[in-house]
Amino acid sequence: MGISDLIILPHKVETAQWNCFRGNVRNLLAVLSQSNDGIEEGLSSLTRRGDLGSWKGNLVRELSMVFQDVGYHTFLLPNEMDFENLSYYAHLMKLPMVVSMKMSFNDDATKYGHVIGLCPYFSSGCFKLNISIIEGAHPKLQAIEFTKENIRWCCGDESQTKFGGFAFFPGKALSKRFLHSVGQGVNNGLKIVVCLGKNVNVSKHYQELRRQNIVMGDVEYYRKMITPTRNSGSKNSIVL
Repeated sequence: MGISDLIILPHKVETAQWNCFRGNVRNLLAVLSQSNDGIEEGLSSLTRRGDLGSWKGNLVRELSMVFQDVGYHTFLLPNEMDFENLSYYAHLMKLPMVVSMKMSFNDDATKYGHVIGLCPYFSSGCFKLNISIIEGAHPKLQAIEFTKENIRWCCGDESQTKFGGFAFFPGKALSKRFLHSVGQGVNNGLKIVVCLGKNVNVSKHYQELRRQNIVMGDVEYYRKMITPTRNSGSKNSIVL
């Protein structure tokens, strides 16, 4: 069931509207209880450029810069990944991710773009970390489990799709802004995905946040995960 018990996704994504970029970024932030006016302004600016069905430029890379401008740490994923590499980084980093897909349905076709979110979460009653797909095209507006079959539902034949994107978590100042509202929600029993910087001081009143926080380290901890190595047999050897 993924995290469908946490929230009904607030934004419906429809092919006719070409609104996956804006809709699913909003959906991902809603699951994290981190809706942000600065990101909303950045999304509006980027989506005024026209039809998002065909890829023009690198909107996801530009969006990562919007996230940085409002106080997030972002980590660009390798370009042109297959599903196995996407899965590798998702399970390695265990951070929220904005994921872009480039899809083509024959050799001569235009490569169409799609954007989804990935969101780690702790299962109810235990501390096993799972990952869900945030996709507003779901008919019940629910998050779904991150599996190859469900990715195929999102993009068609995953073997013909190349993935990219970025992972993120809020920096210290932004985490302080979220701390009170997220802490109150957790203390009130709401099922919220907690994603806050590890270097934020948490009062005794909000200690449950520490146990539920999906962020496991600092910036350098995550940066090492995506730094290319000289070992060509390693997943980390993928060039950014």
